[in-house]
Amino acid sequence: MGSRVHLRDIKSGPPLPYTDDVRAYTREYAEALDAQDPLRHFREEFIIPSKKDLKRKSLATDGASDDASDPRCIYFCGNSLGLQPRSTRRYIEQYLRAWATKGVTGHFVPHDDQLLPPFVDVDTAGSKLMAPIVGASQREVAVMGTLTGNLHLLMASFYRPTQEKYKIILEGKAFPSDHYAVESQIRHHNFDPKHAMVLIEPENLDRPTLITEQILKVIDDNASSTALVLLSAIQFYTGQYFDIERITAHAHSKGILIGWDCAHAAGNVDLRLHDWKVDFAAWCSYKYLNSGPGGMAALFVHERHGRVDEKQADSEETFRPRFSGWWGGDLKTRFNMENKFTPQPGAAGFQLSNPSVLDINAVVASLEIFNRAKMQDIRQKSLNLTGYLEHLLLKYPLDAPSADKPFTIITPSNPAERGAQLSLRLAPGLLDRVLHHLEENGVVVDERKPDVVRVAPAPLYNTTMSLEKETGSPTPDPEVGPHTSGRSHGGDVADVDYSVFTETQRWYIVFMASWAGFFSPVSSQIYFPALNTLAQDLSVSNSLINLTLTSYMIFQGLSPMFIGDFADKAGRRPAYIVCFTLYIAANIGLALQSNYAALFVLRCLQSAGSSTTIALSSGVVSDVATASQRGSYMGFVTAGSLMGPSVGPVIGGLLSQYLGWRAIFWFLVIFAGAFMIPFLIFFPETARGVVGDGSLPPQKWNMSLISYLKSRKARDESITSPAHSAKQKQKLQFPNPFQTLAIVFQKDTSIILFCNALLFAGFYDVSATIPSIYNDLYGLNDLQIGLCYIPFGLGATIASIGNGKFLDYNYRRIAKSLNFPMVMNRHTDLRNFPIEKARLQIAFPLLAIGSLSVLVFGWFLNYGIHLAAPTTILFVMGLTLTGSFNTVSTLLVDLYPTQAAKATAANNFVRCLLGAGATALVDPMLAAMGRGWCFTFIALVMLGTSPLLLFVIRRGPQWREERRLKEEIRKVEM
Repeated sequence: MGSRVHLRDIKSGPPLPYTDDVRAYTREYAEALDAQDPLRHFREEFIIPSKKDLKRKSLATDGASDDASDPRCIYFCGNSLGLQPRSTRRYIEQYLRAWATKGVTGHFVPHDDQLLPPFVDVDTAGSKLMAPIVGASQREVAVMGTLTGNLHLLMASFYRPTQEKYKIILEGKAFPSDHYAVESQIRHHNFDPKHAMVLIEPENLDRPTLITEQILKVIDDNASSTALVLLSAIQFYTGQYFDIERITAHAHSKGILIGWDCAHAAGNVDLRLHDWKVDFAAWCSYKYLNSGPGGMAALFVHERHGRVDEKQADSEETFRPRFSGWWGGDLKTRFNMENKFTPQPGAAGFQLSNPSVLDINAVVASLEIFNRAKMQDIRQKSLNLTGYLEHLLLKYPLDAPSADKPFTIITPSNPAERGAQLSLRLAPGLLDRVLHHLEENGVVVDERKPDVVRVAPAPLYNTTMSLEKETGSPTPDPEVGPHTSGRSHGGDVADVDYSVFTETQRWYIVFMASWAGFFSPVSSQIYFPALNTLAQDLSVSNSLINLTLTSYMIFQGLSPMFIGDFADKAGRRPAYIVCFTLYIAANIGLALQSNYAALFVLRCLQSAGSSTTIALSSGVVSDVATASQRGSYMGFVTAGSLMGPSVGPVIGGLLSQYLGWRAIFWFLVIFAGAFMIPFLIFFPETARGVVGDGSLPPQKWNMSLISYLKSRKARDESITSPAHSAKQKQKLQFPNPFQTLAIVFQKDTSIILFCNALLFAGFYDVSATIPSIYNDLYGLNDLQIGLCYIPFGLGATIASIGNGKFLDYNYRRIAKSLNFPMVMNRHTDLRNFPIEKARLQIAFPLLAIGSLSVLVFGWFLNYGIHLAAPTTILFVMGLTLTGSFNTVSTLLVDLYPTQAAKATAANNFVRCLLGAGATALVDPMLAAMGRGWCFTFIALVMLGTSPLLLFVIRRGPQWREERRLKEEIRKVEM
């Protein structure tokens, strides 16, 4: 079976037996797997250091047998240096004896008791055993030199650049020696590495693996100027196994030669270099091939390049150009000492000097084991070991969610895309502690600074039992099933519903949250048409009246910092009740006041009561909706808050025009009371910190009236109600606003909040200037001005609902492209999903059109264009800018699903403070710059947020993971 078919079978075949078996956590289970292992006997052919050996300062004997007082270590470092075969000593001792007793005649005279042929033929013996390991004919392989030296020799032959084709493509995180070799070869041919070296970098810094399609695209993009591709068969850092066959064929289709560094692949995976038509390859033998430190390397040259009987295109020779050496010459004439070089056919013709017989003995001693073990069996055991290790790491402890694990596996989860290695990226600061712990327990692994541990259970001398010991998994309760947890390259789906609320209940909850969110903007916007009337009645200037707008926004930003934290800890219902009690009282005072000072103070209290409702609405959505549904729910919630800019001015205009400005505040009192009645009766507690998925019974102050009556009835029927007796009292704590500030100063959220605040400031500048400009320019009264806000609100409402659908669609589209799981009403680990990209992609076209509409709006007003023109543009603004706000709000909930109220409070804080400053500055700006240039400046500032949001898409996942890991460390240290 070809290796390509073999890998497809691995990918599509049945799951490994332990996947869903709770017994997989037991030592008995691991021992049973080892008993079925066809390679189990090979372990005894290696010398495995004991735990005491590793700590001794003097060299110990090499017996290394298990005993109770000094057991063998667990050696997971075969990707760096393999263990010594027991036969190596015998091979080397016989070589030393032959040299001692035969001298120079040992080169040619065979002896019956020798393990290897005469010295002159040892390289042939090595290539004969090495060829099957890499899927080649003996003639295509030479055991010689060192890895980097061989790469230079091969590139001297295969990298023959021209002015048109001179580039070399390699992975960005290639092993340094490969990078240095490529760079020096480029310089040797008088090209600049900055232009001639094409580095393939991961698309997502949080996922350091490379997608095959990405590699193929880089080849396509550079095909006309590329002379050579050099890649690692298995990436040393991540353990990713590249699709050699497909990438090689693609390079050849573009007329490009391709070579592979197989240092981490030889002896690790089932290679087929000849069948895959690889041009050349090189590898060392001291890793999985166990030849010892700095052991002899090897190279592969495909038979079509090793011919010596056909004229070359770029020379007069009948063989491929190369750096020549005596040992690569024709065997028939080698000892004639003629200075005319004719190479041996095949890879042997690339040899320079006679090989180190000492080193080849060590290589052959190990290769003889591989010859008996067979690479197909080694590969299968490799898959079993890494799969079992991954299973233990991700599933244990059984009740631990993935978010509680202080590491991420950065090796691909697809078995066909990895070798015998798992790379774990640890939380910052944990590396030294983890290594010390492993060392103390006799576990040998490999590190890569600053935070990666590479675990390589080489199949020939490792067991399933050693993995069980390394992870320290005790026998679990058989009644408890394995817990699902996430990993690096896919989100795991929880095995229980995210919320117990039905679809109908969720939509009722979201409707009430949307209604509650309506109060903050409507309380602000309903005030606009009455600004001129208020200034006249209270005998104050427009500037002083505008200060009530500024103060409103300041409190709109500050109060959610307190209530948001309170809502996350004490629950949503108590927070809503506190807010609306304050809000109703403030509106009663506003309706009764008759001086500017009272107006100013009560507007601040009104803002404090209403502004938190938006943050609470986002928190409610986070409580009941998963990421795949969140866009639609957030769209509906924000539709309520964004109807305020249209409905508020109309209502305010009507009331102010016909009943006076006091009627505005009486209306808000009545409207808030109408909301509170169904809220108090029916609205359930949703905060996950209080009721979990909705199934935990809340305390009295968290209960709706109907829930309280049901609980009383149940308590009367059963005094010892299990739910009641199991309930734990929730301790109330004073709200901590600094937790909201902590969100503000995170790397990704600080940029997101700043960009959103700039957009909000521009939107508020437009809203705040409409009354005075429309009054001066078009002579409109309060009612007419209020009606002009309708197009904006209509666009905002359409955008909120429609944009939510688009957000969900884009989430599904990207998830599908990444094979990321999606299950309705099931929580999915977003740790390694590009949620920033899934959300913010929608914002860019909206942002561009929205900024343009602000610019056009300003110039329409500047030239006094008919009222219909700027009012139509208001609809476009509502449609586009609102979509941008909605996108950011949804992303914030995604980034802080357990702190959604605090995250939205942080959003309010930043945008309202910036909006307050903007409204204070807009009148002086209009006076100094004129309407056209003032709004042009605002539009350019808004458009300038696009590059920042692009930066968040690129770096956000990395920052998000850093934040998560820091939080893990904080929890551990607590």
